[in-house]
Amino acid sequence: MFKAEGKDVVMVFTSNGQLSGSVTTISIQSTATSTQSGLTLGDSTKKMFQLFPDIYGHEPYHHPATCRSWGVDQLGDGPWSIYFESDAEVIKHISVQADDKGFQPIGAIGPCGAP
Repeated sequence: MFKAEGKDVVMVFTSNGQLSGSVTTISIQSTATSTQSGLTLGDSTKKMFQLFPDIYGHEPYHHPATCRSWGVDQLGDGPWSIYFESDAEVIKHISVQADDKGFQPIGAIGPCGAP
């Protein structure tokens, strides 16, 4: 967990759960940070669709806790995808994940709707 001014800002997951592992997921944990285009936790899904027109065209993934998820494959040239999880049309989780691991819902780690 990376902190700024005493608050959790970004959580990083690695392949082995240790600092020696390769990074597999980076998750925004605070409104103190956002995507490059300006989307942050608490924003509406309407804003998400405006900022990310290449969002997945398939039916969103449904979490056991009723969250919905969307993704944009292969950011830039790299092997990374960005995922957004929402509850009641509000963005609750934003993560960038390595494509070779497949989508791992952040909402499954903590309670859906809690950053």
